[in-house]
Amino acid sequence: MGKLTANVNINSSCNAFWNGGINFYRSGGSCANTGELSAVLDHEWGHGMDANDVIGGISQPSGEGIADVYTALRLGDSCIGRNFNSSPCGGNGNPCKSCTGVRDIDYLARQSGEPQTYSWTNQNCGGSVHCIGNTYAQAIWSLWKRKLPQLFGYDDNTALEVVTRLTYIAAGATSTWFSGGPPYGGCAGGSGYMNFLAADDDNGNLNDGTPRKC
Repeated sequence: MGKLTANVNINSSCNAFWNGGINFYRSGGSCANTGELSAVLDHEWGHGMDANDVIGGISQPSGEGIADVYTALRLGDSCIGRNFNSSPCGGNGNPCKSCTGVRDIDYLARQSGEPQTYSWTNQNCGGSVHCIGNTYAQAIWSLWKRKLPQLFGYDDNTALEVVTRLTYIAAGATSTWFSGGPPYGGCAGGSGYMNFLAADDDNGNLNDGTPRKC
C-alpha cells in the first residue's frame, strides 16, 4: 500500500493535474478551487489508475476519457467537475446544455443531442485530448444509462455494476482506444472495443455473443 500525495491551493487557477500525486489549484477567474470538487479528485486519481494499470502509461490517443469515466461511475454524474465554472462548458462546437463542469459525457446533455463519432472527433477536436476522450467516454456512459437497460432490461444499479466491472477490466488492458481510421476505429486487439468484448466474454469465444454483444 503506497501513499498518495495531494497538493492543494497551488498558486494558479482553472486546473488540476496528475504527476504521481494529485495537484489542485486555487480559485480564480471564473473557476472554483479544484481541491474542493470531488469530481476533480476522482478524475486526477483516474489518471493515476490509468498510468498504473496492466499497460503502464496513459492510454492513447487520450487518457482524459477514461479518467472522466472513472469519475462518472463513482459519482453517477455525467457532468464532470460540476461547479468548476460559472457557466456551461464548451465542447468544440457542441457545448453543454447546463453542465458547469469541464465536460459532459452524456451526448443528450450536449446541444447537438447526437453521439460524438470518431469522424466528428477527427474533424472538430483539433488534437484536444479532452475532446478526443469524450468520444469513448460517451459510449461507456451510454452503455450504462441506455444500452444495457434498453437491450437487456437491466435496472440502473445492475447496469452500473456491469459497466463498472467491464470498465475496470477492459481499460487496464487498452493501449489505444481507437485503432485504424474513421468511421469505426478498427478492431485491433489493444483497442477499447475489443477489450470490452474480452472483459464481457464468458467462454473464450468473442464471436458468439460474449454474452452482451449487440
